[in-house]
Order: sequence, then C-alpha cells, then structure tokens
Amino acid sequence: VLYTVTNLLTAGSTHTVSLSFSDNNTPTNTISTNWTFTVIKYPTVPTAFALPANAVNTGAPGFQMRLSQFSAADIMANDGTPIGTLPGCVANAEAQLAGLLIDPMTGVPYAETVTPGTLPNGAYPLGDVLNFSYTGADQGNFTSANGYPKSTLPGLTGTDQDNLAMEFVSYLHLSPGYYHFGVNSADGFRMTFAANPYDAFATQVGLYDVQSVPWDTTFDLNVTQEGYYPCRIVWFRESPLADNHGTAGFELYTITSAGQKILVNDTNTPGSVLAFQSSTASVAPYVQYAGPTAFVSSYRGHDFGLPRVQVQIHDG
Repeated sequence: VLYTVTNLLTAGSTHTVSLSFSDNNTPTNTISTNWTFTVIKYPTVPTAFALPANAVNTGAPGFQMRLSQFSAADIMANDGTPIGTLPGCVANAEAQLAGLLIDPMTGVPYAETVTPGTLPNGAYPLGDVLNFSYTGADQGNFTSANGYPKSTLPGLTGTDQDNLAMEFVSYLHLSPGYYHFGVNSADGFRMTFAANPYDAFATQVGLYDVQSVPWDTTFDLNVTQEGYYPCRIVWFRESPLADNHGTAGFELYTITSAGQKILVNDTNTPGSVLAFQSSTASVAPYVQYAGPTAFVSSYRGHDFGLPRVQVQIHDG
C-alpha cells in the first residue's frame, strides 16, 4: 500500500496512521492497526534571505573558496611538543579563518602557509562543483569511475593535510520545495544560510562536528519562495586518523526522491541546484565572528584554548 502525502507535513508534528484491510473469506477476516510518527524538525529557510536574480552575478557560477592551514611540523618545532595538530572542530576552524588563533607557547599567531587566492578577500573563484580530495584520489560518492574525478585543494604549500580550515560561499538558486542535501566530508563541516552569508548568527541547516574518515551526512530543508539564497560552509580537517582511509575531502550534493545524488552546480545534470559566486546586494553591519562558538554543537573533543570571548563586527 502506498499513500502519497500531498502537503508538506509541519516540522516536529505528530501524526497517526490507520491501516485496515479485509480478505474475501466468509466470514470476512479484518485486520486493523494504528501507529504514530513524528516528522523530523527540518528548518524552513526564511524568505527574507532570498535575493532576486538581478542582485546576483549569474554570469559567474560556482563558489568562493577561502583556505587556511598551519604547519604541524612548525608547531612541534616552535613549541617543543610531539603533537602539532590542533583540535578538529568547526569552532576552531572559524577562529582560524578569522585569524584569531594564538600559539599559547609563543604568544604569537600561528603562521599561515596557504597562498591566497585572486579575490580581494583571499578566496579562490571556483566555477565548478565541490568535489575535493587532498591527493586527488577517488573517494566518496563522486569519482572518476562515474565521471567525476576529484579536484585538489588550491593554494596549499605544505606537505600534509593537518590543521586545514576552509570556507565556501555561494548563492544557491532554490525554488519552493523540500530539499534533501548531503555532504561527504573528512573531517567535519557546518552549512548555514543568511541574508548575508558571512553573518555569524546565520541559520544552521547542516552540521557534522567531529574528526572522521570520509563520511556522508544528510540533512533536510524547506524553501517556500524562489530566490538566490546566500550560503556559507565551513569545512575542517584536523589530521588523518590512526586507522584512516581516504584523505581530506568534501562533496556537496542533493538527493532526489528516487535516491539519485546530484552535485550542487552540476550544470550537466538536470535537477541540479545551481550556485553563483557573488552578489551585488548591500548588507547592513553584521557580526562576522563570535567565539569561541556562536552555535550549539555536539563537539566533545579537546579544548583549543581561546582565552576570551571575541567578536568581530563588520560595517557592511
């Protein structure tokens, strides 16, 4: 028996299903049963976030990618410690991208090793999909075997994948409907939407805040108005695990009702969510960073030692 729900069920609502059927015996045998279920608490992206097409540079598809990396070898040499990796979590990655991490042993900021990109904020313009692995070797869902060879990370000058923090910013063209997103990542990530993608208090839609092998995380969201929605993703890599397979990697995709995975901004596949790099819309003053954290996380790893609460305010 298949019953199609024609209207989207309210997030967090509880419903009762009743099933009753009979056979054709004489006398008739009838079986009835009831059960309840609760709808997941999916977020609805606020319509106030939606930008019109004329506020987005639709001639520049893709994403902006900004990276940061600290050398584990340099940390060990400078601090005289046998460990040069910093705790892997979104909050640490946010502080690293904001330039706020101080080496407690030396009292000075960790040295940045990434070559900045060509954009004014040091980001790299990416015109394609997000389908990365540190070495370029196949892993995850989208590989050379199914027509999606991996890209390597731009701007890296080191010899390892430790202490990486990365940011993707884009404007996703979303039509009204229910979306099932997926991320394959090593290690973790956080994805948000806001009227301004750099707002520290943006609406969170996806989070996986732990060190791991390449791993799929799925999450749902609802959209009620067509528009171009400012989106930001923070992705981090602490280091390979002792029993690690795969390398630092990232994929962003949606999943259709038939189970097909489609990379965001895959212009060759019908149904792909399209992404664009920049917007001309003005923004009001906003909080660009608030830490140690501006969001709730299940992270239970090592403390990364921010000595005080810090806030960065941008004038728009």
